[in-house]
Amino acid sequence: MEPRTRTIRSRAAGVAAFVALAALGACRSAPAALPGSAALPWKGSLNIEQTGNSCGPHSAMAAIFVATGATLDPREIDRTIGSRMANGYTWPWGVARFLRANGVTAKIRWHALQPDSGRLAWVRARIADGHPVIVIVGTRRYLHYVTVLGYSGERFSLYDSLKGADLNGAAPGNLDLSATELLAWWKGAVWKGIPINLSIGG
Repeated sequence: MEPRTRTIRSRAAGVAAFVALAALGACRSAPAALPGSAALPWKGSLNIEQTGNSCGPHSAMAAIFVATGATLDPREIDRTIGSRMANGYTWPWGVARFLRANGVTAKIRWHALQPDSGRLAWVRARIADGHPVIVIVGTRRYLHYVTVLGYSGERFSLYDSLKGADLNGAAPGNLDLSATELLAWWKGAVWKGIPINLSIGG
């Protein structure tokens, strides 16, 4: 097979995969009335730095702890989660399936049609209702899962398994980002030329 033909077929497969995910449902806007801040339960000992391409399992660990109180070893999740790409990345449906198998309501949602304000309001609403939100962030060169655990005004608190230190003190997770930073990182995630714009959560 010629290289160009392989590239075209690879991109077509990518388009088909994410069109299928989008068919799961575009995300609706959240209600307007939300508290100014909300934080989900968290323990500093859960700010575990990943090794290899295991951000999906680490994000699943965070969501399971918040939703059920269970503390799972992300290294064990990494060994058992399945649904892996050749480079070790975990497919979104693999993360969602693992969450559901461990008692967490998990849907994959597509946010590309939401305005920025609606997307942020939706995340705040899920957090305020007690649900962590896993988002796929990154660039055209890499993809990464992080788990949103809280917000205060225009700042969001995340668990980012690439961080080896707690960078946000008493806030849940280990990293705080402004709304602008979170949106840019989330909307910047592109796979095979396709902007992803996905979240996983209750």
